Amino acid sequence: MCILQIRGERPFLSKKFDIEGHKNYKYLSDFDNSRHLDVEAFLDKTNNTDISKAEMQKDDWNVVNASILSSKTKKLKKENVND
Repeated sequence: MCILQIRGERPFLSKKFDIEGHKNYKYLSDFDNSRHLDVEAFLDKTNNTDISKAEMQKDDWNVVNASILSSKTKKLKKENVND
């Protein structure tokens, strides 16, 4: 037995669920340690793949006049309504 707390509800006693009996238990790292996610390594990998603004050249950025963008957006919306 354990005390189960669910937000918005009063705590209550509940029978513990045997996780090993679940059909998807084989996908957990508890079953197979090779499925363990190293969070620090994952974040290092994803942070190194992003290009920061400082690394980009000035020519990589396009400056668009807001009024032109606004008028083109309105035109596209009208075209989509008529389709």
